[in-house]
Amino acid sequence: MKPEIEFFRIISIFGITWFHSGVTAGKDIAYGGLIFFTIVSVYFSATSKRDHRVFERIERLIIPCVIWSIFYGLFSLILKDHIFPENYNTISKILATPAIHLWFLPFIFIVTITIDRFRFLLLAEWFQIIIGASAVISIISAPIWREVNYIAPFGQYAHALPAVLIGLFLSTYSQMRVKLRLFITLGLISSILLMLYKQESGIGVPYIIGLAPCIFLFRQNILIKHNELLLWVASSTFGVYLLHIFTLSIMKHVGVSGIALPIFAFIIALCTILLFKKYVPKKLSKYIA
Repeated sequence: MKPEIEFFRIISIFGITWFHSGVTAGKDIAYGGLIFFTIVSVYFSATSKRDHRVFERIERLIIPCVIWSIFYGLFSLILKDHIFPENYNTISKILATPAIHLWFLPFIFIVTITIDRFRFLLLAEWFQIIIGASAVISIISAPIWREVNYIAPFGQYAHALPAVLIGLFLSTYSQMRVKLRLFITLGLISSILLMLYKQESGIGVPYIIGLAPCIFLFRQNILIKHNELLLWVASSTFGVYLLHIFTLSIMKHVGVSGIALPIFAFIIALCTILLFKKYVPKKLSKYIA
């Protein structure tokens, strides 16, 4: 476990809570949390030294997705008298689920099982070049693909795809020739700065925010030493991601608004998940939090 990465995981899930709260101030910065989450998820999947069975991925991602889809479906039925938005087709109902934030689980499941199957390609220089070039192109071409009218959740997929490519690039970074990785890194940073200069919402700021902490994938224990409390809190981030939409709804219902809304929703979700993980057996809690 890398302490700085775990620290930024906590910050990132707070950012995601902020983004979904509807508070407009700092929204682009908050969205960087999802970019960071995606990059490190892909990085650790690609650099893992052990083989993951498909069923392990299903246990960790798909079963929780199904359980929380049922939960949010019933919650939506009670509040809105329907489970899915009216504009959803069959694909959207399966991949976007009754709660749109759950799109990430099937998405990262598809990404990780693909990495598991084709990890050997990451050792080939020609493939490393393709990954690096694709990451740069995906950022530069953002003004084009962001104009496409996607059905849910493919808009979210499109926004996360550059982060997937960056995660793969970083996973091969130490294996690349120095000049090659320097060239791709400069291209990647330049493309993000270009989007920042063009004020491309949803790309420039979020990708700067999401990429910057990834330096700690290669340098650890610089700012933070091993800390059991930090690791314990960080272990709740997956559960907070799943629960935070519910706590946001509850906070809105009782009248909490403004910047207090994401703060209180995050704290309540965090405490709930930590208590759940403490008192519920792991063989059950792993499917929920």
